[in-house]
Amino acid sequence: MTESTGPDVEQEALRAARVLLADGDFAGALRVLDRAAERDADGRPGRPTAMTMRAFALERLGNRAAAVAAVLRAHPGDRDASLLFVRLLGSDRPEFGPVIDAARRGLVVNPDCAPLWHALATMPPADARDGGHDAPAALLRARAAAPADPRIRRALSASLAERSTQARFAGNLARAVDLAGRAIEADPSLEGAWAARMFANLCREDLTPEDAYAEALAAGRAIVRNAPAPRHASRPGTAGPVSLGILAATLDVSSVWHFLVPLLDRHDPAAVAITLYDDAPHALRLDRARVRTVALAGLDPAAVAGRVAAAGHDAVLDVMGYGQYGSRLGVLAARPAPVALTGIGYPGTLGLDAVGYKLGDRLIHPEGGPERLHERPLRLPYMLCYRPPAHAPAGDSTA
Repeated sequence: MTESTGPDVEQEALRAARVLLADGDFAGALRVLDRAAERDADGRPGRPTAMTMRAFALERLGNRAAAVAAVLRAHPGDRDASLLFVRLLGSDRPEFGPVIDAARRGLVVNPDCAPLWHALATMPPADARDGGHDAPAALLRARAAAPADPRIRRALSASLAERSTQARFAGNLARAVDLAGRAIEADPSLEGAWAARMFANLCREDLTPEDAYAEALAAGRAIVRNAPAPRHASRPGTAGPVSLGILAATLDVSSVWHFLVPLLDRHDPAAVAITLYDDAPHALRLDRARVRTVALAGLDPAAVAGRVAAAGHDAVLDVMGYGQYGSRLGVLAARPAPVALTGIGYPGTLGLDAVGYKLGDRLIHPEGGPERLHERPLRLPYMLCYRPPAHAPAGDSTA
């Protein structure tokens, strides 16, 4: 007598595989699915549901290549395959074109699948073979499908903030302001959305000092609501130099570096011990005997605040402000040192209660001027000492 085949066998195999997957027996689930495939002449276990289960088991067993192959056979016919597809390819996308094509095929079958819209929106537009795609539009579709998903709202906000910055650079101030407002509406807790708004405000001639100050306070309140818990660690009173932590971000590609490097090269280490916190300080050319560096790439604001607080600095100096999409503002709001100052990277006020002082001079922040600062101004004789990059042409001192 021949062994029975058909839909009942398939369903029995799927039920058994689900139980094994739930119990964490991924190898056992694969064996059940493989035996069913051998028995079923029609290949029914190769249908989307079975292939999705196979892909999940392979992923858990560490065979990512086989898992991708299985999920691509199931995708886009199965919704679970679409979700697994996003997870498998979301962290490692050596070739974007096939991923984009697969995501779009999935959306034809599952037009309301928020993770697929999210995945499509995060692809580099240059890799889309039909000429690109509109990331904000894809994220709007994702938000419509999953309005409560904070990851999608945050991604949409970041995308709109980036578009706002591009519009500002292109001289379209009205569009920059509009996009920044939409970014804040999408996720009011995102520092980058407020950063886009603050930089756009700096360019507005119609904004009064009072209105600009009110906007900065609103930004500060929003950032504090999402900031890590205060991590302030008081430094024990000991003799020696003042301990100063400098908070920066992506200095290797920022003009801030050219204003900061003279300070680092000329300070007296016997008076001030400097620790520079940056994403990739190893890429910077500086005297490491004079300045200690700490790499922050990949760390969230809470982790950065904890690391800075653990160092026990007397003060921290923020040199980015709302620059680099405000990536260090959450760290400042966590009060990682007894005293916080800001300067160099952003000319306006931050609106954060945690920042007590603003470095400047009588040209940047003149006494009696119309500007309103939330911080107490510390006016130096000359604030900005610029060292031009090595490839810059020589200046004409007689001009």
